[in-house]
Amino acid sequence: DKLHQRHRVEEVQTGEPIGTARGCGQFRDAQRRRVRHDDRVRAHRGFDGRTFFTLTAHDVTEHVELAERLARSEAWFRTIVESSFDGVVVTRSGEGIVFVSPATERISGFTAEQLIGTRMLEYVHPDDLAEAERLADARALGEVGARETRLRCADGSYRWVEISAVPFRDDQRDAHLITIHDVSRRRALEEQDRAGTFYAAMCGVIAGGTVER
Repeated sequence: DKLHQRHRVEEVQTGEPIGTARGCGQFRDAQRRRVRHDDRVRAHRGFDGRTFFTLTAHDVTEHVELAERLARSEAWFRTIVESSFDGVVVTRSGEGIVFVSPATERISGFTAEQLIGTRMLEYVHPDDLAEAERLADARALGEVGARETRLRCADGSYRWVEISAVPFRDDQRDAHLITIHDVSRRRALEEQDRAGTFYAAMCGVIAGGTVER
């Protein structure tokens, strides 16, 4: 028996490999846990001309389960992002914008294809650009905050939005998850309120002046 085993070991070490096949599967271990495995089967031809096979099984349970968790997390993330009224943009160092949510397309009027690869600062109103660049530098240092600014839309108009950004690492590079909240309606109402207040005050001044005369 031992001699036979030793002979087989020598054949595995010195026999000529004539083919390889790969497969995968799963089984239950002694604790009834599901174990995933990646198999490699090799065919060899021994010195005596006979063909024999060797099987190598590698436990990939942890790797597969991690991949499944990541896939579920990505699915949850996309579900949340795609159903959100706020725009979501992901930027990555050296690449610019790499992800755009449907709400971002709705707010800006640009398609995802038009935005991918560009930089957020390209869409900032010239009067807001200096402050936006200062905030971008602060975010690069890890600071988190929100700021209202005007972004250029596809039709050339500018829309007031509140932007917040959270830094993170993606594929070993610096990245930012940017949230865009449309505040243009609120801004317009505030402007109307200020205009109405100013008009009422002017009417009061005029009325007061008329009474004095």
